[in-house]
Amino acid sequence: EAEADLAAGTKTVRAGGAAEKEAEEEAEEAGSEEKSQVTEDKSEADELDVKSESAVVTKGATGKEEPSATICGETSHNGPSLWLSSVRRRVLVLLQAWLEHFVGNLSESVEFHHILTKFVSNHVGESMDAENKKTWDVIEMYLIKLKVQKERNSKLIRNISFYFEKGEVGVKKSFNCVQLGAKELAAQLTLIDHGMFKAIPYIEFIQKKFEKPETGPFFNLMCTRWNQESQWVASEILQRSSVNDRVATITQMISVGEECLQLKNFCTTFAVVAGLSMSSISRLKLTWDKLPKKVNARFTKLTNLCSLENNYDNYRQAYENATRPKVPYIAVYPKDLTAIEDNIPTFDASELVNFSKLRLLWRLLEEIRQTQNAVYGLAKNKSIHNYLKTLQVWSEQELYEKSLKCEPRVKT
Repeated sequence: EAEADLAAGTKTVRAGGAAEKEAEEEAEEAGSEEKSQVTEDKSEADELDVKSESAVVTKGATGKEEPSATICGETSHNGPSLWLSSVRRRVLVLLQAWLEHFVGNLSESVEFHHILTKFVSNHVGESMDAENKKTWDVIEMYLIKLKVQKERNSKLIRNISFYFEKGEVGVKKSFNCVQLGAKELAAQLTLIDHGMFKAIPYIEFIQKKFEKPETGPFFNLMCTRWNQESQWVASEILQRSSVNDRVATITQMISVGEECLQLKNFCTTFAVVAGLSMSSISRLKLTWDKLPKKVNARFTKLTNLCSLENNYDNYRQAYENATRPKVPYIAVYPKDLTAIEDNIPTFDASELVNFSKLRLLWRLLEEIRQTQNAVYGLAKNKSIHNYLKTLQVWSEQELYEKSLKCEPRVKT
């Protein structure tokens, strides 16, 4: 009986322990659910707090109610200061990179210099932390550099202008172009023309800036030089009073054109052909009749190269096949650039940038840049160089009057 009672008691204790354990587990589950509910309620409350915090209304300096901004966990009652600081930093970095890459070309723009000066004076005191201060110092340094570069460019224009001034400066009257070697004349003309071509900043080829001397001074200086070279060819011929001397001078000029072509100086080759084709020269029938047939054939070959047919097709093929260094015929660039600018829209029908047009412009400008950077390994002959720098030429009217004196009109 005692053993039976003990066994029954043990069974009861076990049953009670199991019930107790089960009750504890149920309590834990209930507590977990309650904790989860509390967490969810707290999250919802936090969201409501954030929304309400972002909609807090404060009174500004004007007394009007203005919404404050919450950025990166910080509330600013004066606007998005952190966002503004980031934008300012990006603008400064971009401006610095822009100046580093294009300071030489931007120096040509008076408007840009004015805008940059105003920008620096208005904003230089803003966001002057250590990093921004360094960038501001670089930008201010480039502002000074722009001013210096502008002064240098002005001086360079004056120096290049010297290359086609009329007068006695640097000219020796004893020089006779017929007595000088055609190779040496061509070499010195090539050095002068290539130097002037290198001086043209690529910005003058963009947006038709080459059309006006004010916006394309270097380009227009080279065009003026080309015109004077062609007038110089005619002037040298018409200075000779005898037919034989004129024939010798024409032969020499054709040789100079050929030598320039050998040096891939297409610019002077075109100038020689243009000078020999002027009405004041082409009308000299007695002179041309005495020109040997072989020399005339050589001139015809040069004329064919410089033909305007099919949009300078012969010249374009020759120029494309020629390796650098070379000097292009400067008048072709405006035709190509104007065709791209006028005939191809910058934006398409969807008002998106037309990158096909920009690629065409880039290819042409890149070809110009590479040609400008090429170097001729020619020695400078100081006396001949100075003689050719300041060409003594007559105007077209004067040339025609001289032509009539050389060979008067035949009365019919």
